[in-house]
Amino acid sequence: MTEKIKAQFRLEFFNLFNTPHYNYNDILSPAVNFQNPVYGDASGNVVVPNANKTLVGATQILSATPSAGGYGKINSITENGYRQIQYALKFTF
Repeated sequence: MTEKIKAQFRLEFFNLFNTPHYNYNDILSPAVNFQNPVYGDASGNVVVPNANKTLVGATQILSATPSAGGYGKINSITENGYRQIQYALKFTF
């Protein structure tokens, strides 16, 4: 405007993309158990338990069915708040 008066316009955004966080049961949850797991060795061959019911040479799970009914389902959503836009006009003189 002039040398003694200045104007400043500000525009600020909070939570612009409004992304929710989904809470779900994942494979790392201690509540998830597996039914009928099939174990395999490093080559992908099926490993069968021996007489002592121990798996010798098993390095991976080839297939398994989660026993928890809620496995992979979304239980709840955590909201981050609402989108907010804040604007201001400031004059200094």
